[in-house]
Amino acid sequence: ADNNPIVKLWHWMNRRVYRDAVAVITLGRHMAARLTRNYPLDKKWLYVIPPWVDVEQIKPMSYGENPLLKSFNPDGKKVILYSGNMGLSHEIDSMLEAAKLLRGRKDLLFLFIGGGEKWQDAVDFQKDNDLTNLQVLPFQPEERLPYNMSLADIALVALDDGAEGLMIPSKMFYYMAAGAAVIGICKGENDVSEIIRHSRCGVIIDPKNPKKMAEVIGDLAHNIEVLNRFKMCARNSAKESYSREVCTKSLRTTLLPLLNQ
Repeated sequence: ADNNPIVKLWHWMNRRVYRDAVAVITLGRHMAARLTRNYPLDKKWLYVIPPWVDVEQIKPMSYGENPLLKSFNPDGKKVILYSGNMGLSHEIDSMLEAAKLLRGRKDLLFLFIGGGEKWQDAVDFQKDNDLTNLQVLPFQPEERLPYNMSLADIALVALDDGAEGLMIPSKMFYYMAAGAAVIGICKGENDVSEIIRHSRCGVIIDPKNPKKMAEVIGDLAHNIEVLNRFKMCARNSAKESYSREVCTKSLRTTLLPLLNQ
């Protein structure tokens, strides 16, 4: 609550920091808009530079290039991937219910990789419902990241309720670099939905709607032409707008003039 002393102190400190800053760099346009609404920021000193991904390390891989495919997906099913934290506020329950609704689709495999408070819930859900179309794995070693990401045909990105304008899940850019279609689970206007629309790399659905999620996943897996177009657009957008080369160049262009003042 805004009347909380800690919140008041936080806002006071932020106002002083932003007032004295020669520049403020944020990750998305909606983040920038939120800052200008909440603090007296001069827009000419506010810059948007998104997270970036190494598109040479994270990239699409064929069956022969990715050693994990043979063990995780030997039958060549369409993989729906969620990778990352499974915290109490995360939209894991709807994803699990969508997997349950699609249990009859033998061409689909849901793969959850991560940890957190709901990780064991996901493990128990798979066992209790005897879902052969769902695998739940712990966090994998970092050196496996390029292989984990390239497993996905469809990737799930959820934005927590209330986090609109406050965060962008960085894994979304890894999914895109790996050439996965993206399903953004979020509400209202935010940076996740804007990036998906601008990149034309996927679909946006409201949270807490497993039936709609299952419908979208099922349709994409059935319509290979649309799925492949989303996957191609995701990879192209990652290279053109969110690669390390592009974004660090923007950062240098922004910072160097400021440092020379």
